[in-house]
Amino acid sequence: MKSIKPQILFILILCLIGCQGIVAKRPAVAPIVTEVQKKEKTPHPEGLRHFMDGQILMTQGDFAMAIIEFQQALDLDPNVGAIHTAIAECYWNLNKQKLSEKHLSIAINIDPKDEQALQMLADQHIFQKQYEAARVPLEKLNKLNPNESRYLIALAELQKVNQNFEGAMRLYLEAFTLEPDRLELLETAGQFAIYLKDEEKAITIFKQLADSDPSQPRFLSIYVDMVSRTKSYDEGIAFIASLNKKHGDLSERNNQLGLLLFRKGDKEEAMILLESAVETSPENPNYYFSLFDIYMDENNIKKAAYLGDELIANFPEDWRGYYSRSLVYMNQNNS
Repeated sequence: MKSIKPQILFILILCLIGCQGIVAKRPAVAPIVTEVQKKEKTPHPEGLRHFMDGQILMTQGDFAMAIIEFQQALDLDPNVGAIHTAIAECYWNLNKQKLSEKHLSIAINIDPKDEQALQMLADQHIFQKQYEAARVPLEKLNKLNPNESRYLIALAELQKVNQNFEGAMRLYLEAFTLEPDRLELLETAGQFAIYLKDEEKAITIFKQLADSDPSQPRFLSIYVDMVSRTKSYDEGIAFIASLNKKHGDLSERNNQLGLLLFRKGDKEEAMILLESAVETSPENPNYYFSLFDIYMDENNIKKAAYLGDELIANFPEDWRGYYSRSLVYMNQNNS
């Protein structure tokens, strides 16, 4: 029995050494497979030549001949999505929409992440007003490019066409989070909120816009209109006061502040602010009209008449001045 053990041990050692040798050689298989894969992905030289010839014919506008070249390239490289995409573009230019869509679908089946084919397919569906069909490739593009806003905007516009304004607003807000410098995206979302009569959302959006770009009077004007609708006067007054404190007094802001104060019932303070706005910025007719409305509301016909005359004299091309003066005239005759 003792003489057998060394032999068994020797055999075991040989087995272990042999196994180690086999294991050590296995990784060498991977590079061989990789080289084979590389060869498979390398385009056929003759196929590449046909493809390049097809591209030249496309630039010359000879789409029919280009298709022939691309088909010859496809015979040599049947699994190249770019060839199908090129054929699809040719068919589209030849008004063969169905054939174009067919080849784009093949290209996408070959490579579901083929952005060029997906983009072309979406564009073609939109051009043909097939909006629901366009949504599918756009959603795929959005998933492939989650940090780009353009596909969210395109999807939002599709929602708008389908009258889904809430969905459009949500997508525009999502796009704005990706590009916070593009205030027009936030403004568009705000316009949808107004259309949906979502005053709370509209107030939040236009307050953010007015704070982000205090030099743009349109944002503050819409904000004031919205807080006036909801009678949130104190909120609006406090916000405009904070803007003046942060950026300094402006006639436009004081005009809006005066309107809110008047609507709240602080008429004397409102008139002081609005009269000051007219004095400091006499070139802006909007300040005159704001003050004119207050004079008429307070039945101060004399001051309203004077302001109406000033409007006609300073802004003769603005029909509102003549209309305002006629209102004064009618009130004078009725009194």
